[in-house]
Amino acid sequence: MYARGMTLREIRGFLQEQYAAAVSRGFISSVADEVLDEVTAWQARPLEPTFPVVSGGRAPLMTEKQS
Repeated sequence: MYARGMTLREIRGFLQEQYAAAVSRGFISSVADEVLDEVTAWQARPLEPTFPVVSGGRAPLMTEKQS
């Protein structure tokens, strides 16, 4: 959630609303700090030359193989 741009306050509110979990900002911050390097590496990974596209009931989209 943090990597997608949610603030610590928003994450805390989400966890409280969805899971009735009371967590401190310090806990959320420490978890975010622990995984931030892995998230950054995942976001920067090279994508496959082709990948499937899932259509939600519309005309199917075609994918092209990148050269």
